[in-house]
Amino acid sequence: MDAPRLDDSLLEFAIGLSERAGSLAAERFFAADFAPAIKADGTEVTEADLAVEALIRGELTDRFPADGIYGEEAGATAGTSGRRWVIDPIDGTRYFAYRIPIFGTNLALEDQHGVALAVINQPVARQIIYAGRGRGCRVRTDGTVVAPVPD
Repeated sequence: MDAPRLDDSLLEFAIGLSERAGSLAAERFFAADFAPAIKADGTEVTEADLAVEALIRGELTDRFPADGIYGEEAGATAGTSGRRWVIDPIDGTRYFAYRIPIFGTNLALEDQHGVALAVINQPVARQIIYAGRGRGCRVRTDGTVVAPVPD
């Protein structure tokens, strides 16, 4: 059986949430100096990682309380809907921590059919790459869809 096309409103919600998360990440990137901490696995984490993940988790919990969530920083929260959101609040924390503007915020949704959507926001580059099942993949720069990604 073919997986159903993703509902447009769900992808638009995820893009909007990713935009808000990216704005917070960029705000923290350009803010006062900060020092990264080292997690138990030896990788860096910043206060911005924690703040961005908290923002995303809060909005997901408010909008979809039955969905599970897995975040890089806070781990897993079980759900009952059969869907799970996956969050990497700042992909490229090392770059972020050392003020190299090559980082992004990543958000994905899995359901019983597999990956339903994914959004990558590169806020300093003002670029969002997004895909939804049955909708293809697009690149938006400065708010304008500049290209569909070829199959």
